[in-house]
Amino acid sequence: MLELMDTPYRGFSSWKRFLLTASLLTLWSLTGAAQLTIIPETSIAVVGKDVLLSLHGLQEGSYASVTWFQGIGFVRSILSYDTETETVTEGPAFTSQEFLKSNGSLIIKGVQLADSGKYGVLVNSKDGELMSATQGFQVYEMPSKPSLIMDAPPEVIEFQSSVKFMCNSNNVDVNISWFLNNHELQPSPHLSLSSDNKSLTIHNVTRRDRGYYQCEVWNLVGLQSSDDINLIVYYGPDLVNITQESGSSVDNSMTIKLGSALTLLCRAASQPVAQYRWSLNSTSSLEQSGSLLTIEAVTWNHQGTYTCLAWNNLTQLSRSATVTINVVGVPDSSLSAGAIAGIVIGALVAAAFFIGLVYFLVFGKRNTEKKLEEHTQGGMTLGQSEYVAIDTLGSQRFTTPVKDLPEGHIYENKAAGYYNNPCGPASFPPPATDPSHQKESDYETLSSPYEDTYSTLDPST
Repeated sequence: MLELMDTPYRGFSSWKRFLLTASLLTLWSLTGAAQLTIIPETSIAVVGKDVLLSLHGLQEGSYASVTWFQGIGFVRSILSYDTETETVTEGPAFTSQEFLKSNGSLIIKGVQLADSGKYGVLVNSKDGELMSATQGFQVYEMPSKPSLIMDAPPEVIEFQSSVKFMCNSNNVDVNISWFLNNHELQPSPHLSLSSDNKSLTIHNVTRRDRGYYQCEVWNLVGLQSSDDINLIVYYGPDLVNITQESGSSVDNSMTIKLGSALTLLCRAASQPVAQYRWSLNSTSSLEQSGSLLTIEAVTWNHQGTYTCLAWNNLTQLSRSATVTINVVGVPDSSLSAGAIAGIVIGALVAAAFFIGLVYFLVFGKRNTEKKLEEHTQGGMTLGQSEYVAIDTLGSQRFTTPVKDLPEGHIYENKAAGYYNNPCGPASFPPPATDPSHQKESDYETLSSPYEDTYSTLDPST
């Protein structure tokens, strides 16, 4: 208190300073002190903002002097105002940012972090009553945007890598929170935080750890979030599934109609996206690659076991699955029963006709060859210029065609007896009734019955 007494105060006389000191010592708690209160405009202030400490329970013009103090104990005075002399005295805690209002309230302009704490006031009323009150506020700095740094291998692989994040902030006395995909990060056995929460370590990352990470710094007056960093975890391929189309169920065997289209879809969870290769019956590599295998028209050659191989270049893992395709030649089910029956009958008739035609061609040829062989004379076969002729009586004989016949004539081969009757065909006598009659018929007595006889016919007759 001696230090306070020896401190020079502008506008205060020695006796008034003494009176003030005596008041602090002897009148610390008075009945009037309960009637005087300090109400801050806000209990939480932001750096750079103004704060008003209002006095309640004191009427304007009812006091002789008012003095404001910073801290506890009414030691470090800020400002004092004497109504009798109308003078303002600056104390050791004065920073040129404090101003008194006519009703005794105190305004602090552009508060700083150092302005946080308790504030007290002593009021000397005109009737000699001394009153006091104490209240305070806290000043916070609005957080600045933090920076987020990730320390990880160039390739973040599942169960094989660890990742460390560091959140850097220029603010003091701030809290730090961590977020994954805009949700606050939940505790996990493979997550660890430093004591000040400024670093986060993920041990043996899994695919559940992938996503966008952020750190957030905050206090009672605001918060700021860092830019996000995308953590990519490479994994897979997982179990491979083959379906006939998107959304259909997985089946190890499929039946496809002959001539219909076939589409097979191969899928496997993987990061990055898996690459695919198709093969047929484990030996024939198909030309098509990718997750889709398309066949426009199925043939019998497409029947077999198809294998889809999926692999990941970064994880160096691969998996495969197979499906068996059975091709059937069943007619289209859209045909009616009558149409199907007609198709079957037509097929049977065509088959019977084909068999008959083959039989006729094969066995007919054999019969003809047999007959020609029977007509071979004396063991001689027919020459190229000879052929078998059948006369009017139905007998077969060998003959040679006539060459270089004159034009305008018609030649006809007749039996010898024909010319005995110029008006018609040859007349043959009835068979003899007399058994003793041994004369042969005209046909039988021909000297050369198989000799060709040609006669010229007049076309005009």
